[in-house]
Amino acid sequence: MHAVQLDETGGAVPPVPRAALGCAAFRRVQQHVEHNLGERIGLAELARVAGLSRYHFARQFRLRTGHSPMGFVRHARIERARARIAEGGVRIADIAAELGFADQSHFTRSFRRVVGMAPSEYARAPRSTTVQAARAAPR
Repeated sequence: MHAVQLDETGGAVPPVPRAALGCAAFRRVQQHVEHNLGERIGLAELARVAGLSRYHFARQFRLRTGHSPMGFVRHARIERARARIAEGGVRIADIAAELGFADQSHFTRSFRRVVGMAPSEYARAPRSTTVQAARAAPR
């Protein structure tokens, strides 16, 4: 009998398919993304970190996470941006530049797509509203 993994909400996490990216490679990729969010991160670079060809890495990454590698990077940047905005005292344009977005407009479009509201709205909204918006936003 196998133990069932639970996510942060208590729901069951589906098992990782056998052909998916291994735990060690996935962890290396996660760490690389976290440490380089402000830099340009490409598929070839992530594949190199995982020790696979670009095509094989992209396919295995999607099997493991259900998302493309670049979608994962974008989501990690947005999550870091949410934390930076919540800290306060930092301009939206500075956060956009710090996290490697081409410009504030690109950052705002990406943020709205993930969170469901513009960064400026997120900054002004009470925390309970931003949590609800984050849960309701399409991913």
